[in-house]
Amino acid sequence: IEELCRGFLHRIMQRMHADGGTVRILDNEKGNVHITVHEGISEKMIEEEHCIKKDDCLCGAATSKGIILVRDFRLLDQQKRYRCQDEGYVSLAVFQIQTRDQVIGSFSLHFSRERLVTGEERRLLEILGKNLGSSIENQRLIAKEKEFAVSQERNLLAQGLHDSIAQ
Repeated sequence: IEELCRGFLHRIMQRMHADGGTVRILDNEKGNVHITVHEGISEKMIEEEHCIKKDDCLCGAATSKGIILVRDFRLLDQQKRYRCQDEGYVSLAVFQIQTRDQVIGSFSLHFSRERLVTGEERRLLEILGKNLGSSIENQRLIAKEKEFAVSQERNLLAQGLHDSIAQ
């Protein structure tokens, strides 16, 4: 999943001319988002935001509120500061990662200059977020299938041992 997300993020950042980006996966049980991959983001910010409550930042909030677009942080309420703003980013675009109409995370694009995301770009990024979600879900299902196969093999081995001891 990490390799999949890394390739996705790299290509999207190139296409959108973003200076930084993250892919975060949602842990619904705990209400946390975990940074899976990042690019162009300082290690200090990654340490601070590696695992946070989903409402602690805009990237996490997107998992419950939908798309978040900040054209220019300077136009927001200056009472609240965001880590990405402190890192020098001026604009931010955050999109949900979905599978089967369920949000499983978000991906963010950070810009060091004011950036307006056009309607066409927004639709493209929404679709790509759904495609990434489907790909992540497929990888999870493949991993579960492998675990199940190993479990079945162990059960067969245990049954064989039990039968041979019983004889």
